[in-house]
Amino acid sequence: MVPNRRIPVRLITAFTVVAGLAFLGGSAKARQNLRTRGGSHLFDQVRQLVAADAVDSISADSLDVKAATGLVNQLGDPYASLFSRTAMAGFLRNDIGNAYGGVGISIDRQPAGIAVAGVFHGSPADLGGVLPGDEIIAVDGRSIASVPSDHVSQLLVGEPGSSVDVTFTRPGVTAPIRTRLVRAVVRPAAVPFSMVMDDHTGYIPLQRFNETADSEMATALVGLRRQGARSFVIDLRGNPGGDVSEALAVSNLFLQPGTEIAQLRQRGLPAQTYRARIKPLAATEPVVLLVDHFTASASEIVAGALQDHDRAVIVGETTYGKGVVQSLFSLEHGYALKLTTGRWYTPSGRSIQRAHTFDGATVSDTPVDPLADTLSAARRPAFKSDHGRMVYGGGGIAPDVTIAADTLTNAERKLARAFAPKASQTRTALFDIARELRPSVHEDFVVLPSWRDAFYRKLRDGGVDVDRATFDAAEPWVNHLLEQQVATLAFGDSGAFRRAAPEDAPLRRALTMLHRASTESQLWNVAEHRASSGI
Repeated sequence: MVPNRRIPVRLITAFTVVAGLAFLGGSAKARQNLRTRGGSHLFDQVRQLVAADAVDSISADSLDVKAATGLVNQLGDPYASLFSRTAMAGFLRNDIGNAYGGVGISIDRQPAGIAVAGVFHGSPADLGGVLPGDEIIAVDGRSIASVPSDHVSQLLVGEPGSSVDVTFTRPGVTAPIRTRLVRAVVRPAAVPFSMVMDDHTGYIPLQRFNETADSEMATALVGLRRQGARSFVIDLRGNPGGDVSEALAVSNLFLQPGTEIAQLRQRGLPAQTYRARIKPLAATEPVVLLVDHFTASASEIVAGALQDHDRAVIVGETTYGKGVVQSLFSLEHGYALKLTTGRWYTPSGRSIQRAHTFDGATVSDTPVDPLADTLSAARRPAFKSDHGRMVYGGGGIAPDVTIAADTLTNAERKLARAFAPKASQTRTALFDIARELRPSVHEDFVVLPSWRDAFYRKLRDGGVDVDRATFDAAEPWVNHLLEQQVATLAFGDSGAFRRAAPEDAPLRRALTMLHRASTESQLWNVAEHRASSGI
């Protein structure tokens, strides 16, 4: 038996040095390259040595990908990405929201499988009888019980015209349901629905700037006008942006030809000014834009242009502040590089970009109180609109009328904190309750105590450790969660929206303002009075 011995530090040091010398001398080819290329070619030197002498061999292709990915990750650019062919397809489908070949569902991972969270109207899944709340248990005969949801998405998408066999389970149906769906071009809606809220106000939720955002907005405007709408609420809350050309076109729906919409400034290039080019579809009707802290990118171009030209009153919270340009560069072997190459400015000269921090993995900004961030105008650079109103820069679009969404009570915040560590299990319990209730509810349903009891039991069964007293103290919020999930599964986005609208403080403010103003100038009078009086 060999006795334990403490190795002197000097021996460890000597061993490290010797190992280093051996490493440098390990490859004649690498040594020759180092001598001939010189010390300025650090990247080439490191790559050659890793390829030649790393203890675990790495293929040339894999090494190139790793090196390129590392370079992109070290730029400090939170929006830069290197995409493979598969990742690029996912980016175009999920981030841009353009058309793709698929079955037309949104999915969510649940413990028993993949739940169908939504079905796009007119899609293969819709026509094939798939319902929200169904659970996918197999794709092409392969169980997906332990398959990540993003991989399931890849199994479902493919060339339009190709088919895929999908097996579902459904509450109340004993046997699994197997159906063959023929993939088709699926276009997630930019405007999922629109409606006249009262006698004369049209409501349009613009959820993304995909390749059809402009045409969908135009269709909604025309349709609502035919239904009697004489003013409009355009809801950009939560819109993360997308195709900038569509944002420019949407702005043109409200602005006269020749009006500046935005300016793009890039390194080493003259500034590019983008203007409205055609006759607007809605040139004079009063318009309110709803925004929040999650309104970003292309959405902020629209909000900034309409605010600077006094074409719309902005209501809500200061927007996110993502005013940079990402360019996509096509590379070999199906790869693509997304790189920040410029910044966007509003017509008055405001930079949309807010100061963000990037830790190499996530983007964050200084947490802001939406009200304080907007009202502390003295700390933000001031600009002027066409009519001489003060508009404020400093990142994001500060609203003309600031109003935050209704906040939770102390009891509700306590329950939310209890849910936070088990967010996935909480969402699963809520979804399960809604799926069970969906076949039996009517549009005028009310949340029953038995629903809350069932929700609580599912929470406990799912490992969400919350005491009953805390749960019961937050009853109004629990009712709201149940109401919205049940309504969404049973009646779709529009049905859920109708039920939530009376509790939507920014929307209520917009409707009140538009009810008191029949012209654009009257709307500004109402807005300025409310902003100055704080009501």
